[in-house]
Amino acid sequence: MDQLAEAMDEEATEKPETEELEIYSADAMDVEAYEKLMTAARSKEQPLSKDLYNLMGLDSTQADESNPYLSVLDPVRIDQYDVMVFRKTMGCTPIMCQADFVMALGFNYHINSSKSMLYNYETEPQVSYLHDAFLIISDMQHKWESGDDGDVQEIVGEPFEVMDILIAHEGTIYSIHELNKEKLRILRNRIFAKYGLKFKSEDLLEYYSQYEWYKPQRDNVDNKLTDRDKKIIQLILDAEKQTQ
Repeated sequence: MDQLAEAMDEEATEKPETEELEIYSADAMDVEAYEKLMTAARSKEQPLSKDLYNLMGLDSTQADESNPYLSVLDPVRIDQYDVMVFRKTMGCTPIMCQADFVMALGFNYHINSSKSMLYNYETEPQVSYLHDAFLIISDMQHKWESGDDGDVQEIVGEPFEVMDILIAHEGTIYSIHELNKEKLRILRNRIFAKYGLKFKSEDLLEYYSQYEWYKPQRDNVDNKLTDRDKKIIQLILDAEKQTQ
């Protein structure tokens, strides 16, 4: 797996750049709205009110009190950011449903970045946040085939896990397909950095040495990687291969 950690290093020549946060001064209205948003994020039962849609980068004209956005994870503080995630069910067919997941990074009483992602699911989605960067949404699904009447109704084989991710990187949230090859490589190696891998590539060592949490102390971290880690690594590798 170490080969995955620094695979394609010979192709990486661009040095990563650290994005500077814009200096922002919060007024009383910002503070009140932000605290109301954080209350909803902590509740999991308090709907995201229409007046908070714009703060989250959502279209307030689409607000529906009968089908609101609800928090699905306790908000966490990562570095200087508050991370929060909301979900709204968009609709269902006899075999699949669709939900809109919205992830946001809060900083200094405003939303620094937010991203919405539609996810199709068969069983109740599981949502988690991993390595201070990856929002993971997954569920178990079946392969379906059409019956004799043409309707999709027949299950084929055993259920398998389907997974998608949003990625928080330097104050901005991205879908995996929005990132260039260099940023994908940096983020793939974040998993290895979290386990203390001593990078052989100078640019990776230089990049992660800027973080206090990075403790390079192991030559190999294969035995530390979980199945979830390996799936994320493979997702990012697949995206790297598709990115020019």
